Amino acid sequence: MAAICLMLAMANSAISAGAATQTRTTTTLESLTFASSVGAVTDSPAHPGRYLGRPILRGLQLGLTQYSAVSFALDGQYDVLAGTVYADDAQKSDGSFTISGSDGHISKSLFSISLGAKKQAAFRLSTRGLTSITLGMGAIGRLDVVANLTTSTKAPVAPTGPQVVVRYPVGGAGVAAGTKVPFAWEPFAHASSYVLQLWLVQQTGTTPLSASTPVTLSSLVFHKTSYTWDTTGFLPGVYQYDLIPLDASGNALASRSNQQQITLAS
Repeated sequence: MAAICLMLAMANSAISAGAATQTRTTTTLESLTFASSVGAVTDSPAHPGRYLGRPILRGLQLGLTQYSAVSFALDGQYDVLAGTVYADDAQKSDGSFTISGSDGHISKSLFSISLGAKKQAAFRLSTRGLTSITLGMGAIGRLDVVANLTTSTKAPVAPTGPQVVVRYPVGGAGVAAGTKVPFAWEPFAHASSYVLQLWLVQQTGTTPLSASTPVTLSSLVFHKTSYTWDTTGFLPGVYQYDLIPLDASGNALASRSNQQQITLAS
């Protein structure tokens, strides 16, 4: 039964409504293509940096030449740059480190620090709207930079408020297996179609499930406020269903209707 519930939860996630969710995507800085580079390489297991004797297996290393620098094109895709700059064990004196950014018109300093031997410094910077960033260091030193870029996107927010009013079946109505069950609901303002979703929540028997066992139903109903469910092949048990009204472009006009329950008798 737990497997059924999990499968149905996944099916019901196809169309979501309600509060917006936020998705965060993280990209390692060194995975971006260098727009330009002078004296900068990528730290890796084959060519690690070192800090206090420990290997740095990812990131960037600056300082192979004087005034090392590396630039990346962001194209306004990222919101935050966060990471740590380390004074590599090869650095024996103070070294300066800077991060600057450009929005395509104006370049500005985002971060600047002088870092002594065996020191490190963390940074967290807004990169929203920036088309490029440049990491650079002064005439001397050897620095390792381990950083990630993050972008946040909000899922579309479905409107809240009124819902589709279901007329039939409601209140745990009982229907016979192998019959055709009519569904009906009130018209929703500006709706041109409706998504009807139905799923099994509890089987009354012990029939083993297979990949072909129908335990869910999802139908897009155009220009009607009724539907007929052919229950042939569906397992006897308790089902639930709900409805979402859509406009002509397929956008949800309201959140899901209140879930209704049906008992399919054997």
